[in-house]
Amino acid sequence: MIRKSFSNLQRKVSLESLKLYSFNLRDKIPDITPKVTIDVMDYTRPLKLENLKRETVEERTLYGDQIFVACHKSKPVAYLFVATTRNRVCEIDDTLLIGSNEVYLYDAFTSADYRGNRIFPALISNAASFFKERSYSYALIFVTSSNINSIRGVKRAGFSCYQSIHFYNFFGFKIWNYTARSRYVQSRFSNED
Repeated sequence: MIRKSFSNLQRKVSLESLKLYSFNLRDKIPDITPKVTIDVMDYTRPLKLENLKRETVEERTLYGDQIFVACHKSKPVAYLFVATTRNRVCEIDDTLLIGSNEVYLYDAFTSADYRGNRIFPALISNAASFFKERSYSYALIFVTSSNINSIRGVKRAGFSCYQSIHFYNFFGFKIWNYTARSRYVQSRFSNED
């Protein structure tokens, strides 16, 4: 499905492609062992994180989002945010309206010194387990099509692609091209329907 809109003349041209992944939380969640020892904690309060402004963390937690943080020897080395109602997806200039009993995992980051240690997929699996215990049905995560390492981590965590989105912004004329879904997920983008 293709949606179009125009929002004033802008000075930019952008092209973005996202792959949307889901995991059915009724399925068995893969047990992922990172190459380094980590402890994963969930937070509903702000904390200081590398590569992220404190105001951003405060805003997200005030809105109700949670943060899952992986620590190695008490040092935060990776994080992942989780939303349960709605979330702005800046890459495609659209808002995800999260379905009831679904969660959206987003804005993951792993410190450069710890990348390649399976911390990212372990963090995803921990978040999925947390929401499975709370009777959620699907966990969703999106990755830009060019981010091969993140795609590999998402697949290692048991997620599979259910849809792709191609977004084009030509000086304010915006086009969203949504491919057909391969499985049932309630969450929708505001421009999708």
